[in-house]
Amino acid sequence: MSVHFEFVPAGERRRWDEALRELPHGYWHRWAACHAIGIGSGVPVYLCVASDANRVIAATPVAERAWQGERDLFTPAGFSGFAAAGPLPATFHSDWSNFAAGEGYVAGYFALHPRFGVATAHAGLESDNELFVLDLSGDPNELLQRFDRSVRRAVRASGKAGLQFITDRRSLTTFVIDNYAHCLSALGARERWTPATLTAMCADPDLLMVGVADDEGVCAVHTFGVSGRSAEFHLHLSVRDGRCHASALVWWGLQRLASDGIAWANMGGGIARDDSLAQSKRKFRPQAMPFLRAREVYRPAAYHELCARAGVDPRTSRFHPAYHAAPERTALPAP
Repeated sequence: MSVHFEFVPAGERRRWDEALRELPHGYWHRWAACHAIGIGSGVPVYLCVASDANRVIAATPVAERAWQGERDLFTPAGFSGFAAAGPLPATFHSDWSNFAAGEGYVAGYFALHPRFGVATAHAGLESDNELFVLDLSGDPNELLQRFDRSVRRAVRASGKAGLQFITDRRSLTTFVIDNYAHCLSALGARERWTPATLTAMCADPDLLMVGVADDEGVCAVHTFGVSGRSAEFHLHLSVRDGRCHASALVWWGLQRLASDGIAWANMGGGIARDDSLAQSKRKFRPQAMPFLRAREVYRPAAYHELCARAGVDPRTSRFHPAYHAAPERTALPAP
């Protein structure tokens, strides 16, 4: 029996939540995170639900974009891919590919979660970067002792200085909206969220937010997306000397997460392998895991025709689908 697939639109939150109920999944699979992306970008966002004998066996969020009359799919934001409750049927990917082609999609791009993304559900897997997963179990003091000495020193210095942490959601949200674009540009990050998306994300009670202030007001914020017993590093923004408090903010959040029963946190990775951002995360002594990305093609003839129209070689382009390297692409780039 082949697997049955259907798209649940973001407008049907109850069905979205129900489909995920029996599946281990991360923050970026959740309705609130994906809905926020959709309302800010105008891009259609769905939860693709896979069922076998009337039982949900897997699900992944997808967003849809168009180019020259053809459509493709991509991960809306963050890390997800198909999450599953157990081993998937051997025919799963072929069933998925046939379904996607039958729906008219040319290709798909998926950024897999390091713990919940099921690699066997996807094709065209590659990895040129790492993600860092931090174990939060055990005694908090033992966790702190595992960190690099520079992190421990920064945490203790903040404590001695009497650093006051801010949890007022209104002031933290205002800071995020006012400073997001500038901070992301300074990092050289491609992904851009609109004020509407940021506002919706910050209104989600499952987004843990913490910040610190100087004489001019809030100067740094760190956010963590929570799902079940897992968490994701979501945003870190700082201005002025707020960057000096990064370790203290992270440590405050990790302690809070651990006290709430969160077992581990996905810290994400660097913009590129072993860049300065990745090196700063390594100081927390996390487990490094491959960042798997799936570059799938469902209708090869249409894919190569679109690449030819765009004047790009799919064998060498860093984009997927490669035709989105063209200036005419009409939606958000893949994350």
